[in-house]
Amino acid sequence: NKVIFLYIIVMGLYWAAYQQYGYLMPLDLGRIHGDEGAVIFGSVSSLNCIVVVIFTPVFTKIFEKLTHTKMNLLGEIVVMVGYVIFLTFLGRIPAYYVAITLFTFGEILTTVANGPYITERIPASHRGRINGFLGVIQSLMQGIILYTSGLFYDSKGHVAAWTFILTVLGVSIIGGIALIFFDKKRYKDLY
Repeated sequence: NKVIFLYIIVMGLYWAAYQQYGYLMPLDLGRIHGDEGAVIFGSVSSLNCIVVVIFTPVFTKIFEKLTHTKMNLLGEIVVMVGYVIFLTFLGRIPAYYVAITLFTFGEILTTVANGPYITERIPASHRGRINGFLGVIQSLMQGIILYTSGLFYDSKGHVAAWTFILTVLGVSIIGGIALIFFDKKRYKDLY
């Protein structure tokens, strides 16, 4: 069905943009901070883990009344805000921790919404196939987008690479807005 296909595209774009946390961010930290960039990235990643452990149950409770499509959209927007803060304050180490905290909040929201979205909309007999298809499409999109962002980074610089990624995330957000409308129309009984 078209709504599930839209969901797969939206999430594929989102997860591809999300992957830049472990790809473009370390490249920029190394470029700006040299060898210390790896240490900074390690401490930022540690904060990511701490925030996930502490805030996943909190956010699950706080946002339990929010529909999965809206929670997904909110998560995507918060990830984008985290990236924008990272880029705006590149070179200022304390800003990285603010950026990763917001990024992780978005990560939690999208992750918490992802599984239940599929579970509520796909019959048990087809979930495995849909999840498999979702995994293949997302991996394909991630590979293409990671490769392309790397090409931009090498040939045109970090601004071009990040502009590409923020555009991908922006398209995913626009798709997420459309998904809210189409999902509500297609799955009225879930609202």
